[in-house]
Order: sequence, then structure tokens, then C-alpha cells
Amino acid sequence: MKLSLFSQQFSNRHHSAATSRNGNQPLKTAVLTIAAIVAVVFTATATLENEFGPDAGNGGVTGAYNTGYGFQALLSLTSGGNNTAVGNSALHFNSTGIRNTATGVNALYSNTTASYNTAHGYQTLIYNTTGSQNTANGAEALFSNTTGDYNSAHGYQALYNNTSSSCNVANGGGALFSNTTGNNNTADGVGALYSNTTGSANIALGVLAGNNLTTGNYNIDIGNGGVAAEANTIRIGTVGQQNNTFIAGISGVNVGTANPVVVNANGHLGTVNISSLIGPAGATGATGSTGTTGQAGATGPQGIQGLVGATGSTGATGAQGPIGLTGATGPQGLTGANGATGPQGIQGVAGATGPTGATGAQGIQGVAGVTGAQGATGATGIGLTGATGATGADGIGITTGMCVLVPTNAVPPVGFTFAGTTTMTLKNKIGNKTKTTTTIYNVYQKS
Repeated sequence: MKLSLFSQQFSNRHHSAATSRNGNQPLKTAVLTIAAIVAVVFTATATLENEFGPDAGNGGVTGAYNTGYGFQALLSLTSGGNNTAVGNSALHFNSTGIRNTATGVNALYSNTTASYNTAHGYQTLIYNTTGSQNTANGAEALFSNTTGDYNSAHGYQALYNNTSSSCNVANGGGALFSNTTGNNNTADGVGALYSNTTGSANIALGVLAGNNLTTGNYNIDIGNGGVAAEANTIRIGTVGQQNNTFIAGISGVNVGTANPVVVNANGHLGTVNISSLIGPAGATGATGSTGTTGQAGATGPQGIQGLVGATGSTGATGAQGPIGLTGATGPQGLTGANGATGPQGIQGVAGATGPTGATGAQGIQGVAGVTGAQGATGATGIGLTGATGATGADGIGITTGMCVLVPTNAVPPVGFTFAGTTTMTLKNKIGNKTKTTTTIYNVYQKS
């Protein structure tokens, strides 16, 4: 096609020039020129077999069998071959990748060296760089994929956030929309496995099937939204929407010795030991005749001890029993070590005066008191001499806290603590004269 178009255009341009001149020489030159150019064009086309529209491709292509239509389609191509790009900037950065097909604006825009990718739709696989053998059909399908391989996305924004994970299949708009690094997932239905991010090997069938799954693996959700972070679980149908279940190949099939299958109120299937199943009580049959007593069988082995039962409630308190005899007095225990002296307590209220104690040791002689004034001489008595009075009780001496006054040049008393000094003034009247004496004393307090 390229050869024929070029030849026709060249012939049309040069036909008028050749026929407008007089003589045969111009016409002969034109024919020879056309033949030479046609030979060159035929040789180049046969070697590269590339087809580029206006503003597509570049002049340094060495790869073969490439087709580019659209502004800057296959703009960076160098040695890549067998690529098809239709749409503005389709396969824009592809250089050495081979056998890629991009249809739509910016389809496979960032692809550089990856091969065997198919992208149909606006910005499909736009960020793919080295991921290979991916298929994206629908606007922005596999939009974020960069290095993931073997992914198939069919529908608007299917596998939109997928970056580096592989072997995922998404059919339906928004299917596996949030998946980033989860692998080997299959989602069939609009919004199926929509919220899955890193979960792998999940299967979801139906609109919004498994859309609640996020990170769990090995789940199968058919017509059920699933549960976030759930793993290794099969869910079929939705409670409240399906009321009957028919599964072929079960009824009438004998599987030999097996446990019965049961289902709880939430639709959870499982098996139980047949001995735990209790059916409804049947009608009471007639009492049969008493048979002959058989021989006593051998004693069976001791059974496994049952679990300890719950503790019963406490019984009523019994009547008081008789008081037992007093036991023998045990030996006196060892005297314990004296404890540390506690802090001094608050002084209590003064108690009643106790009986007079034993006479204390002679206290230190107090300082002599001031001599009183001499009294007037009384009249000489003429009465009889009275009986001698009883001896008064001995003093209690100086106790702790009491103070004594000692001249400053005297030796301090033993057992006392110096508390300070004081000045004492004494007046002594002799006749009509008064003598005043001032003395400084040391004050000592009984420890």
C-alpha cells in the first residue's frame, strides 16, 4: 500500500512538469528518477514493514512490523517489533517491548520494555512499565499497574490500583478495584472483591461479591459480601435473600461411615458425632413379657473418670458441738528480738497522783535562797512544850526536765544538759540599809 501511494503521488506531481516542456529529455529524466525512487522505497518498505500515521513513530526505528496511528503514538520506539498503537500517545514510551497492542488515548503510555500486553480503552495500563502479558479492556482498567504480570481486567477501573501483583482476573466495572499486591484472585461481577488490597487466592462471583474482604486469603464468596480480614472460608448466598438450597449429587449417595452434617441458625455447616444427635421421642410401646434372667456378664473395664462437677451451694450451719477439753499448755516460745523504739507519742492527760514512791537519791543541793528579813522578836512563851510532829515525806528529788542554777565558775552537774544563762538580782536588807547583789548563773536541765 505504501509503495503504490508513494508512486501515484510522485507521478501526479511530476506529470505536468514532464508534459509542459518541449522535447523528450525532461520526460526521460522524470521517468528514470521515478524508477530510482520507487526502487529505494520498495527496498526500505520490504525491510522494516512499519506503518506510521502523521506525528506517530520516529525516524530511528529499527524494529519491524509496527503500526502507529495517533499523535506521538510509538514515539520512543527503537528496536521493538510487532507493536500496534492506535490513539494519542498510545505506547508513547515503548522502546524495545514487542507484540503489544494499545488502542485508546494514553493506552500503555509508560510501557518501555514489557511485551505481550493488550490495552483497549482510555488510559488503560497507562503506568505499566515492565509488566508483561496483561490484558486490560475498559477505561482506566489496570490503571496503576507497573510491574505486575498475567493480569486480566475487563470493565471500567477493573484492577484500578493494582501495582505489582500478578495472575489476577477481574470482570466487571470496579472489580478488584482496591487490589494492590494480592495475587491469584478471581473476581467476576461489578464491584466484586472491590475492597481487597493484599489478600490472595480469593474467588468472588456476583455483583459486589466478596466486596467486604480486605486482606484474607483463600476465600470463596458466591453471591455474598464476605467478612473483612476473613480467611479460608466459603460463603454462598445471603441470609434473608435465599430461603431454599438444592445441590445435586448428595441425596442418595452413600459415603460409608461418616458423621452427619448439621447447620446452625447462621447457616454455618459442620459435622457432629452421631451419638450427640437426639431425635424427637417416639410413642411408648406396650410392655413386653419379662424374659429369663441371663447370666451375669464379665465386669467391664473401669470407665474414664468424668469431669469434676460444679461445687454445690453451702449447706446450713450445724448446731454448736460440745466444748472440748482444754489441751495441755505448750512450751513457751523463744523471746523475740526487741523491736525498734517507736517515735515518742503525744503526751497524755495527767493521771491521778499515785502513791508516794520510794525515797529517791539525794538530789544536788540547790542554790541557797535569799535570806529573808529578820522578824520581830516575839514574846517569850510560857506554854507547855508541844509534842514532836511526824516526820514529813521525803522529797522526790530533781526529775527529767527540771532545771538547776549553778554558778558560772562551778563544775557542771552530772546528768544535766547546759540550757543557757540567767541573771538573778538579790536584795538584802540589813537594818535600815538594803544591799542589792546581781549574780549570773548557768542553767542546766535534767536529762
